[in-house]
Amino acid sequence: MSYEAGNTCGLEKQLLHVVNILHGYGPTTGNAIASHMGVRCLSSTVSSLIDQLFQAAAVKSNLKTVHTDLGGKTPAIVFDDANLESAAEQTQFKVQYPSDTATTQGSQADKFQYERVMKYLTTGEKEGKLTFGDQVIGPVVVISKFQDEGEVIRKADDSEYGLYASVFTKDTDRAIRVSKLHEAGTVDMPFGGSKGSGLGCEGYLRSLDSYLEMKAILSKTV
Repeated sequence: MSYEAGNTCGLEKQLLHVVNILHGYGPTTGNAIASHMGVRCLSSTVSSLIDQLFQAAAVKSNLKTVHTDLGGKTPAIVFDDANLESAAEQTQFKVQYPSDTATTQGSQADKFQYERVMKYLTTGEKEGKLTFGDQVIGPVVVISKFQDEGEVIRKADDSEYGLYASVFTKDTDRAIRVSKLHEAGTVDMPFGGSKGSGLGCEGYLRSLDSYLEMKAILSKTV
């Protein structure tokens, strides 16, 4: 929240920022914030299902702005003319202890999440494919071959999510062409999602748009 203080003429003003940290779970704390009439903007990093609940609560309360960063599939498109060593370096992660400075992917949050990821892998191994409606949220990479630009764009867009993507090629025209055609919020800036992966953008000045409301002041000189 921001409270404005100053003299009655409005010549000297100062913004006082108050930050409240509330601990709790989604059905209690989250729902209370999303439904509160005093909250004008809600920024959250949640799943698409939770975002739908936030959107509904916002509509039922005061039509607050909802700015969300949701889940999504993240394709890394590597063409045959790309620098394969560079592509591998940028897409491979070292899974190890978080205290290790060389670690790029920490451990899972808890045993439940670990077992959830392993269940996905076991199912994919048995069925010969991995098809899920949500993020795996784990160190899992699915490698798929493609023949041309049209095929890889169709595969990359075959999802209700469109969070982030990267294109590896030495052909600048191809990189720009594929980036424009692929439905993703960020292709390798502000950061943000498209489709079911979020609303609004984060990074640079554009991220402020979700927290502001435009105002028109009409003045007439008599």
